[in-house]
Amino acid sequence: FLVYVAFAIICVLNIVTGVFLKHAQAFTKRVEEQAMLRELDARHQWLSEVRARFLEAASSSSTCEGDADAAKTTLTWGEFGDFFADVKVQALFRKLGVDFDHMTQGGVFQLLDFDGTGEIDLDEFVLSMQNIHGQARGLDLAR
Repeated sequence: FLVYVAFAIICVLNIVTGVFLKHAQAFTKRVEEQAMLRELDARHQWLSEVRARFLEAASSSSTCEGDADAAKTTLTWGEFGDFFADVKVQALFRKLGVDFDHMTQGGVFQLLDFDGTGEIDLDEFVLSMQNIHGQARGLDLAR
């Protein structure tokens, strides 16, 4: 009779352990999914902020020149210089994880102007900001 009771207790404990592990795995999966969604949302907000900064700079430069093209999406060297010289813009870049304090205006412009056309368009700006924001990783140093 004692063997039967011991066997029954082991079976019940095995079932309880299985249920516990199943719920723990489901909880872990939900937590990982939520973390991934938070990361994607933060990345989307960051990209929106970068686009907004660029469009703000492009629109302010086009209104200064009196262009009829209010939807301008490029910055020339001179327009970038006016934009870059603004202390508020530099503070916003630091907020986005990009610190240009140690670089000259020309160095930053060349860094952002991938194709070397002398103009920075929205796609170039966003791509270069993605590449240079945050801390350097081993992969970045290997490049």
